Amino acid sequence: MQKTKRRTIAVLDLGTNTFRILLAQPHGKYLFKALHEEKVYVRLAKTGIDYIGEAAYRRALDAMERFEKIINKQNVSEVYAFATEGMRRASNSEQLIAEVKDRYGISIRRISGDMEATFIYHGVQQVFDLGTRPHLLMDIGGGSTEFIIANATQIFWKQSFAIGGTVLKQQFHQQEPLSPQDVTTLTNYLEQVLQPFWKAAKKYAPINTLVGTSGTFSSINKMAAAAASLTLSPEQHIYPIQLTTANALAEHLLHTTLEERLSVPGLEPERAELISVAFILVQLVLQRLHISHLFYSSYAIKEGILWYVFKHPKLMEDEGLSFHTD
Repeated sequence: MQKTKRRTIAVLDLGTNTFRILLAQPHGKYLFKALHEEKVYVRLAKTGIDYIGEAAYRRALDAMERFEKIINKQNVSEVYAFATEGMRRASNSEQLIAEVKDRYGISIRRISGDMEATFIYHGVQQVFDLGTRPHLLMDIGGGSTEFIIANATQIFWKQSFAIGGTVLKQQFHQQEPLSPQDVTTLTNYLEQVLQPFWKAAKKYAPINTLVGTSGTFSSINKMAAAAASLTLSPEQHIYPIQLTTANALAEHLLHTTLEERLSVPGLEPERAELISVAFILVQLVLQRLHISHLFYSSYAIKEGILWYVFKHPKLMEDEGLSFHTD
C-alpha cells in the first residue's frame, strides 16, 4: 500500500535584520510539528531603511539561495514567503523581490504592519493563555515595532510603528556608550511617536502583562537565562522574565560600549549594536503601563501564519491574507 505523502509547509519571515525559515507539517495534537528552523542575519537596513545597499542585497540573495536548497531537499509542497518593514520601506525592494522569484522561484509578498500584528497575535495565542483581561503583545523588529492589546478571544487594538531597533540605532545611537542626553532625546521621541498607543493602553487599562516576541525579547530572555546559569530548552516556547532582572540588564547595557556588549553572556553579537535603544523602548513601556508580569514567546509571526494555513485557510482568504504558494 502506497504511503500518503505528508503536507510540508515552508514559512519564510523576511525581516529587516533577519531572514527566517520554518518547515512544518500538520500535527493532530499541537497544530503543527516543526521539522526545521533557522535564521540568517541579512541586515537589510544596514546603510539605511529607505534603500537596500549592495552588500545587504547580496546577503539577502545568499539567504534565499540557502532557503531554496532547504525547501528542495525537504520536498516542501507549499511556500509562504512574506516581507516586513525593511521591504515595505526600501525603494529597491521590488527589484529584490523580482530577482528572488526569477532565481529561486519563490514569490515574496510584502505585508502591512497591521497584518504583521495579526500574525503575531495568532502565534502567541497558541502557547500563552491570554485569558479574559487585556494583555500587551509587543514585537520589536529591525524596522518596526508592533503593539497588540488583546485577550484570548479578540484583538482590542493593534498598530505598527516605524521604530524598529535598526531605525532607532541609526537616528539616536551615534556614540558609545549612549550619553544621558541620547537617552533623554530618544525617550522624548518615543513618548511622542507612541501617543496612539498610550491612548489605547489607557482605554484598556489595567494591562498588567507584557508578552514580548522576536529578537529583542529573545535577547533579554537569553541574557536573563545566562545570568541565572539556566539552560533554555527548544521545547519550551514561553518564558517568564523577572522584572528585576530585566531592569538590571537595562541599567548595565545602557552604560556599556559596543565592545563591552559583545562580551555580555547570552547576547548574540548581531544584536549587540541594537540592544541599547531597543531596551530603552522596552523600559519605557514597562514603566508607563506599570507592567507587573513579563514573558518571552518564541512563537510569533511564522507560527501565526501556520495557524491560518493549518487551521483556518478559509478565514485567511476571507480576510485577504492569502499568499501565493509555490
